[in-house]
Amino acid sequence: MRRTVLKGYRASTGAGTSRAGPSAPDWGIMLLVRRASGLIAAVGLVLVLAACGGGLPRAGHYGSAGYRYIIAFAKPPTKRVVAVTTLTDTLYGPAIARRTIWSGGNADVWVDQLTTAVPPARVDGLLRSYLPTSTSGRIVTRFGFPAAIESVPCFTPAGSCPGNIAELVILTGTTVYEVHVGSDAATDQAIISSFRLVNS
Repeated sequence: MRRTVLKGYRASTGAGTSRAGPSAPDWGIMLLVRRASGLIAAVGLVLVLAACGGGLPRAGHYGSAGYRYIIAFAKPPTKRVVAVTTLTDTLYGPAIARRTIWSGGNADVWVDQLTTAVPPARVDGLLRSYLPTSTSGRIVTRFGFPAAIESVPCFTPAGSCPGNIAELVILTGTTVYEVHVGSDAATDQAIISSFRLVNS
């Protein structure tokens, strides 16, 4: 099922709770902007790849101390922090205490710091809640940690759109790493494959 609003941890930290930052409807708007900006950035990425002989830009180190990772962003990323004030438990267990987002070109990396560990029986559901469909995707292992991955054709409330949407989600203890890419399938795969954890 295709979605047009953010679900799971990306949409809310529990029914009836409140938090600082955008309300639930605003997250839906953010998703639309995110998809559209990914498509626009994909055009720029094609030009970059052509100029560099078809290869991605060199992967760099990003993140904060204790939450470092490596990825090949299409261009230098910007960083913003979303403070989530509610600590109410959610369907999957703990709430998000802090969310940090790096956006570079057609790729975003979200780092969510959870309040406590996720109960083992709820790990798969939490991972899938970050994916484009929220219910499908594959449960895999990355770097020794539980993870989920999914790739789907681009979509908006108005219907289909050019390109692809790919996401990788990794749970390391009380931290969730989400890699979102919106481009063609080959570029999506190349960027997601460049992602590495440094010190989790």
